[in-house]
Amino acid sequence: DDTAAARKVAAALLLQIRDEIASDLGIESDATEDFLDVRYPDVVFRLRIFHPHEMSEVAQKVTNPQAPALNAAVPDEALARLRSLWWRPRIYGALHALALQHPALAGATRLFKRWMSSQMLSGYEEFAEHLVAFVFLHPEPYDVPSSAHIGFCRTLLLLQSFDWHREALLVDIDGKIKEEERLALRQAFEKHLSTLGAKVSRLCRFWVSTRFDPHGMLIVSPGATLCAWLRQRALVALQFCRKRMLGLETNWRGVFQLDTAAVDVILQLLPQQEQSKDQVKGPKAAEVSQEAAEELVRGLLQKLSSLCLVLYDRQRRLLALKWRPNAFLPQPQTVLMGSAPHTVITRGDEAPLCVPNVLCILSQVSALAEGLALDLEMKAS
Repeated sequence: DDTAAARKVAAALLLQIRDEIASDLGIESDATEDFLDVRYPDVVFRLRIFHPHEMSEVAQKVTNPQAPALNAAVPDEALARLRSLWWRPRIYGALHALALQHPALAGATRLFKRWMSSQMLSGYEEFAEHLVAFVFLHPEPYDVPSSAHIGFCRTLLLLQSFDWHREALLVDIDGKIKEEERLALRQAFEKHLSTLGAKVSRLCRFWVSTRFDPHGMLIVSPGATLCAWLRQRALVALQFCRKRMLGLETNWRGVFQLDTAAVDVILQLLPQQEQSKDQVKGPKAAEVSQEAAEELVRGLLQKLSSLCLVLYDRQRRLLALKWRPNAFLPQPQTVLMGSAPHTVITRGDEAPLCVPNVLCILSQVSALAEGLALDLEMKAS
C-alpha cells in the first residue's frame, strides 16, 4: 500500500533491466528513478514501470463521473502521471482501432493538427484527435467522411458551430458508452457549470469528455480565452474552403493563414538545421533542436503565464505572446514576489502600485531564447 515503496521497487527493476541488456545484448541505456531510456541505433525507447495501486486514489476522483469537480484538489504531478501512464495508452489504442475502420481519419487528423499549429496552438494534439474522432463517430446529419479533406472541413464546422456554452462534447471513442454512462457524463458537465459564477459560466469554453475522462481533466484543451477566437478562425477557414471549392481561389494556403494582429510579440526560432552548425546533421540533431524549442516554451509558460498567453507553431517554429489586459492594471506590491519584473509607481502618501515592465520582460524572453531565436518582433497595439 506504500506508493513510495512501489516507486523504489520499480526503480530497482529498471536498474536490473539496464544491467542485463548491457551485458547480454550490448545495448546502452540511461536509468532514472522514473524511466529507462534504451539507446538503440537512431531511436530511443523509454520504458516505465508502475503499479496500478500508485494511481488508484487519483483515478477514483478523476475517472468517476459522480465525483465533484476536483481540479484544485488533485495534485498536478499525480494528474500528469495518470495522464501519461494510464489515459494516453487507452486513448491511443482506441484511436488506432478507429483509424483502421475509417481510412480517411488519419489524414483528416493530420490536416486539423496542422491547422491548429498554424493558429499558434501546437500542444493540443489530444484535443484535435478527439474532435476529429467525434466527426467520424457521429457524422449525422451527413455521411461518414470519405476523404481527409471532408473530415478536416467537418471538424472545422464542428469547432465553429457546436454550442460550447451550454453543451459538452461527449466522445464515445471506443464505442462502449452506455446510456446511463452518457447521462452521468452530461450530469458531470452540468455540475461543473453550477459551480461557476453566472458571469464565468457565460464564457465560451471547451469541454470534451469520454468515459476515460468524464470531467475533462486529463485532456488538455485551449482555455476560455482562446475559445471564441479559435472558433472565429475556424469560420474564416471554412469560408476560404468554400471559395476554393468554387474555384475562386487557386490554392489552400489561406486556410492555414495566421492572423498576426491578434498577438503582441512574435519570436521566430531558428530552423532546425541551422540551430547548431557543430551538431551532426540528421534525425538526432533535429530531435535536439525540437527539444530545445519545447523547453523554451515551457520556460516562458512558467515565468510569464500570469502576464500573457504563450502560443507556439511547431511546424513553422514560430512563438508568440499575447498580453493579458488585466495583468497590466496597477496592482499591489505583492506582485513583486513573482517571477515577472514590474515597475513601481509612487503616489504620494498612498501605497505604491506596480505594473509589468514590458522592456524587462522582453529582455528576459531574449535571454531565454538566446541561441534559438532568429528574430523578435513587437507588434503595434
